[in-house]
Amino acid sequence: MPTLLETQRAARVSLLDNDSRRLEALLSGSDHASCVDIYRNTVLFGLVKTLQLSYPVVERLVGADFFAAAAEEFARVQPPLLAYLDRYGDGFDAFLRDFAPASSVPYLADVARLEWAINVALHAPDDAPLDLRKLEDLALEEQARVSFAANPSVSTIALSYPADALWRAVVDRDDDALAGVDIDSGPVWLLIERGDAGVTIARMERDEWTVARQILSGVALSALNTPDQIDLPEEIARHLAAGRIASFTLRAPDQSSTTEDTP
Repeated sequence: MPTLLETQRAARVSLLDNDSRRLEALLSGSDHASCVDIYRNTVLFGLVKTLQLSYPVVERLVGADFFAAAAEEFARVQPPLLAYLDRYGDGFDAFLRDFAPASSVPYLADVARLEWAINVALHAPDDAPLDLRKLEDLALEEQARVSFAANPSVSTIALSYPADALWRAVVDRDDDALAGVDIDSGPVWLLIERGDAGVTIARMERDEWTVARQILSGVALSALNTPDQIDLPEEIARHLAAGRIASFTLRAPDQSSTTEDTP
């Protein structure tokens, strides 16, 4: 009698690689063997539908047939690791960047990356903003060691193409705006967050974004790389006031956190 692990591995190959020989051998004489094709179609349909819900703008840009083919291939090579499908789809942007049929749409991966950030913001837990009184109690020496943690709905991304303008035009179904997007207008630096009015996407200047990314990704205050024209206390106060910071820790004097994200 096959073990559960053997059956699961055979089922995975059958469902995702369309090769049922091993599974059929394991289930020989069982009433379940005839159900494999039904399960395969159901699994792939469900995964493609999940990706459609997370990437509606990508689908509109390339059409339903192209998207379904790309989504099915992604599902085969990167199946879910969790049963919670709201978290499925991370990495689709990287997949599209290397997906040969999408090479004629070079901005598609950036649009997918933006859509995933929006999806994460939509499903992020509602963490309360940091209680500022906790900062007031810190000693002067401790203040330099502060490392902030952003609200789970907040993210900062840098993109090579104006994906935010493409996304807005498609969501608004504004064909004139879509036609007017200058694809070669250069990189954009974005902050995505969920507030009372829903998810917002804000463009930032590069230096402002670079500092925001460091603050929101946990770089210790003493290790921040701040351009001369940026008022660091003012930037920190702005993010605190906006509720983008949920908590903080104190790093050891020799610890720092670095982050890099360039289009």
